[in-house]
Amino acid sequence: PNIVERGRGTLDAKLTVPLRRRVSLTVTGRNLTDNRVEFTQETSAGRQFVGSIRAGTTLGVGVTYAR
Repeated sequence: PNIVERGRGTLDAKLTVPLRRRVSLTVTGRNLTDNRVEFTQETSAGRQFVGSIRAGTTLGVGVTYAR
């Protein structure tokens, strides 16, 4: 039996701000909506819900120096 992951929308964002002449700050966010991931399985009774998870949100901060 195959287990299928249902499609879902996600929202990612990235913001880069120059701080000085050669330095910039970057802030990133992935899966900001943190929608539930649902799994279904096709059976003789039809499509049945198997389970779900939340993948979580990832945030990041970085500083870049360009020579």
